[in-house]
Amino acid sequence: MIPELPVAGQEVLAPRLWVYLGRSGRWAAYPIAGIVDTGSAVTLVAPEMAHACGVSNDEISAGEPQDVEGLGGDEPVPGHLLTFDLALVADQKELPEDGLILRDCRVVVAAHHPDLILGQLDFLERLRFDQRNYQPDRAFDLQQIHSV
Repeated sequence: MIPELPVAGQEVLAPRLWVYLGRSGRWAAYPIAGIVDTGSAVTLVAPEMAHACGVSNDEISAGEPQDVEGLGGDEPVPGHLLTFDLALVADQKELPEDGLILRDCRVVVAAHHPDLILGQLDFLERLRFDQRNYQPDRAFDLQQIHSV
């Protein structure tokens, strides 16, 4: 189920989905509720979520420095660019191997934002995203447009 968020007296559909993070053949033990953000140039993940699939603070620090803006503040937030596999699953009970797997996605690990924001680079650019934010059929749909 997709949660609805109140905005100026209206209900807005929040496009969220369950995503496992993976790296070096190891998947996180549980999926994260990711927010699809068509306005975000990159996919962002909190350091704690990167730790869940075995990434250390040293590995994060060794990633290419990448500042990100637009996270609710005026100042850029420092982050580091790393590569992850993303497995999109229908619900929390599904295993990553049973989901739609996007390999080698460039992701910025940065603090001060929700656990996982799914943006353009290596995520939405590989998928077709349709959102219908009107009654009675509020929904969103993601389909892989090519295999990478």
